[in-house]
Amino acid sequence: MATGHYARRRQRTDGSWDILEGLDKSKDQSYFLSLLRQEQIAAARFPVGDLRKSEVRELAAQHTLTTAAKKDSQGICFIGNVRMTDFLRAFVPDKPGPIKNLTGTLLGAHRGLHLYTLGQRRGIGVPSNTPSEAYVVVGKRLAANELIVAFDRPESRGLYATRCRIGSISFTNEKVRSFATIEAKHAIAPELPVSDSRLLPKMLPSWNLLNRNER
Repeated sequence: MATGHYARRRQRTDGSWDILEGLDKSKDQSYFLSLLRQEQIAAARFPVGDLRKSEVRELAAQHTLTTAAKKDSQGICFIGNVRMTDFLRAFVPDKPGPIKNLTGTLLGAHRGLHLYTLGQRRGIGVPSNTPSEAYVVVGKRLAANELIVAFDRPESRGLYATRCRIGSISFTNEKVRSFATIEAKHAIAPELPVSDSRLLPKMLPSWNLLNRNER
């Protein structure tokens, strides 16, 4: 099966397969394929994985495809050309509540916690009173229906962390069974530099992921 994912695959000498990121780092979609099993990877083909997006557009233009100059989609493929907020509102009713900062000061009102994402900075609806700084979402208090925001600063509680606990890890090939150093990359912002992280197995399938700078 051939797909349009910007990803690649590589076969090891033992016949098993690895999933690799696409050549175009800004379009990489290898993380989306993390749940594939070995037999699925063996049957998969990623024809655009070794191309940059600009090269794909050139090929499309050579074959007079109407999508050659089509604007890149920023939406989610399975909902079509629909705003995420409109999609959610079709299934989840609005439930307005207060927007507060970390000290509990009331700053405004939100339309429903389901319409906001942790780390979101646009569309919150709370103007900043500090030059060159914007509010970002750092928490949701479901019981009180409160949206918590703070300035994008390292000391803002709930915004940055050097460790996290992760679960439901999928290994497409060999499993990590003991202490290991891995390369960690933010899937939503692939342009950010890759960092080394330490992966510490606890009670499977739960793991601790520590930033390399933590002591």
